[in-house]
Amino acid sequence: MFSNNFDNYYFVFDLVNQYVNVFNYISKRLYRNYKFVYEIIKYNSFDVLKYVDKILYSDYNIIYKSVSQNGLSLYYADYNLQNNYDIVFEAVKNNPLCLLYVSNNLRNNYDIIYHAVKINGIALKYASYNLSNNYNIVSTAVSNNGEAIEFASTALLYNYEIIFYALNNNGLALKYLPQKIKNNYYFVLEAVKRNGLALMYASNNLQNNYNIVSAAIINNSYALKYASEELKNNFNIVYKAIQNNGLRLEYASEELKNNYDMVLKAINNKGLAIKYASNEFKNNKYLAFNAILRNSMAINYISTELLNDKIFLIECYYKVSSKKILIKYNIFIKNFHNINNDKFYNNVLEENIDILHLVKNIDNLTKYLLNYKLYNIIYNNVELNKYIKNKFNMFIYSLNNIYNKNIDENINNDFNFTFNKYNVIFIN
Repeated sequence: MFSNNFDNYYFVFDLVNQYVNVFNYISKRLYRNYKFVYEIIKYNSFDVLKYVDKILYSDYNIIYKSVSQNGLSLYYADYNLQNNYDIVFEAVKNNPLCLLYVSNNLRNNYDIIYHAVKINGIALKYASYNLSNNYNIVSTAVSNNGEAIEFASTALLYNYEIIFYALNNNGLALKYLPQKIKNNYYFVLEAVKRNGLALMYASNNLQNNYNIVSAAIINNSYALKYASEELKNNFNIVYKAIQNNGLRLEYASEELKNNYDMVLKAINNKGLAIKYASNEFKNNKYLAFNAILRNSMAINYISTELLNDKIFLIECYYKVSSKKILIKYNIFIKNFHNINNDKFYNNVLEENIDILHLVKNIDNLTKYLLNYKLYNIIYNNVELNKYIKNKFNMFIYSLNNIYNKNIDENINNDFNFTFNKYNVIFIN
């Protein structure tokens, strides 16, 4: 009985307005019903023509109403309607990229193409060769979207006004210009001022030009990647880049990666910049500490020697924990069982919130060695025990197993407890 409803005009009409997929189940009678289809199109912008009987693809009113709602539905119109000026113009008003489905005859119509590129310059892609060589059409297109110059005629790629309009809109339009233009100081300067990454398309000669590269980096520090090797070794150029983003140290020369002032500046901007410092500086306590202070993840890039330095790790805890440190891969916790420092443990005992957050992140820990002192802190804390019992039954079960051991006999031993994943958070 319910299936019969899919032949009911009003029932289906209301349903389709809520659920497009209902079209897959309605009767063939409604597929062909002009009034039904027209009303659905009138109130919906989705691809109704995809579902209706193909006999309606040649109906002027159905197609006109459909393209006014969704220009790309011109795809379903029969060839005669794809060649109809009024229908195509209406479709272009909704979505200029519908020109993909327009007849070759109308792709050569000035009014239609001009209207299309005025809305979306990339529509120049579908213009006839004749119109892609038309100054007004192309200048309008590139003023809307500079990268539309890709579809201009070869002759207009050398037109200075067209080039200026394109680069003024989008510096990356330099990609589509002739090599002669890519080696033109003034055009390249205009391009990198608009988008520093346009430097990647400049000639080798201009990638080695101080003013060009400087302007590019001011716009986008990432442009340092495309500077010449000579300028990657220029202190002032690299300094400008890392002032904006310390991670640009990655593209500096090896000599500058070993320059203390440069590396310190980079780290002070972005702690993770230590990743790109020389091995010597990755082993520098001051630089390493400053890096971790700004981004705790920097601990992943310091030297192995510092990772094994217990005093350095404790210093990190005392001075950096107030910054809500996140130490990846458990590097700091892995060292707990190696650290014999009563002052450290007493400090932890007094800061139960640290341990609370530690336990609350158990599901993010891996290969965590829980020694006897930390066990006592957790076990003797009522709040933590309550949390553990509610959330981590397996954990408390393991703790009880530890507790049932002869504590006096094992007081100098570490009790091992292994968790599954990663990361621990300290919050002061």
